[in-house]
Amino acid sequence: MRKGKIQTSTDSPLYSRRSFLHQASSCSAYLLAAFAAGPTLLRRAFAASQKYDVVASEPFGRLEQVADGVWALISTPQSGRETLSNGGIVAGRDGVMVIEAQYMGEGADWLIAAAEELTGRPPTHLVLTHYHADHSWGMSAYARHKEPPVLYTTHQTRDLLTASLEGGEREMPGAEMFASATMISAAGSQERVDLGGRAVHIDSRAGHTPSDLSIEVDDPRVVFCGDLVWNGMFPNYMDAIPSRLTRQCRAMLGDPSALYVPGHGGLATAEEMQPYLALLEEIGRAARDAFEKGTPASEAAAEYSLPSSLGEWTMFSPSYYQVAFEAWERELSQ
Repeated sequence: MRKGKIQTSTDSPLYSRRSFLHQASSCSAYLLAAFAAGPTLLRRAFAASQKYDVVASEPFGRLEQVADGVWALISTPQSGRETLSNGGIVAGRDGVMVIEAQYMGEGADWLIAAAEELTGRPPTHLVLTHYHADHSWGMSAYARHKEPPVLYTTHQTRDLLTASLEGGEREMPGAEMFASATMISAAGSQERVDLGGRAVHIDSRAGHTPSDLSIEVDDPRVVFCGDLVWNGMFPNYMDAIPSRLTRQCRAMLGDPSALYVPGHGGLATAEEMQPYLALLEEIGRAARDAFEKGTPASEAAAEYSLPSSLGEWTMFSPSYYQVAFEAWERELSQ
């Protein structure tokens, strides 16, 4: 397949309810701060280095082929917001799984077209890792198809997504897919999906939000982490349960044979993700120390800076330390 443009459908709807976000709890709000921060910081944040052959690319994203029948979408929204999150395509003899619905229908259309061109068939499975809009609001592109893919998500994700809509609205474009979705049980459970000669495991977790999913391809070992994992960018703690986030990431990121696809940022090995684990541990240490001393999270965060030994992490706003410290404060106060 050639590099370059994959045509998207010309009738992809531009959502009339573009103000749908409940900004206080969405990664979209967090990432859209990058656009306000300016193009230099934006380019730096999303300039994740390419590791594998790129089979399709647009200013808003690229597809890297990481193995036979496995492609990772690396979102690079430098001049468009069609995609804001990473995702991917996993193909077997009998099925094609797409990971993440993306932020806009146009971004989802592009990924659907890529899946068809690369595999010869439309997506048959769609996994939604969590409720944040940058991962979910392209669902309408899948719902329009004559045979929509089977949706995999959780009851909590469905409920959190509908509850987050502005003004109390309970519908969103593509929400009808929830009616026939395969719901993954509470954290700690796993769903095995056989795509035909290729097994994929969908694991129920919690940490970035109260309900997250990770997707693990057996052979070769590729793990799609959702927003539990960020690479090169300071993570979003807006909805986090910090101790669970750290615990889940420690469990996921220890396989030296695996390739990891983070929710945002470039592809990485287990060794390359060790700085992220160190970052989570350090934020936890500092936040717990402040809590034990009785120092309010806002005050502790204002005086905090990451140790230089942890390397460089893109932050679109210094307030993100406060968001992280407040998440720890909420959990420790319970």
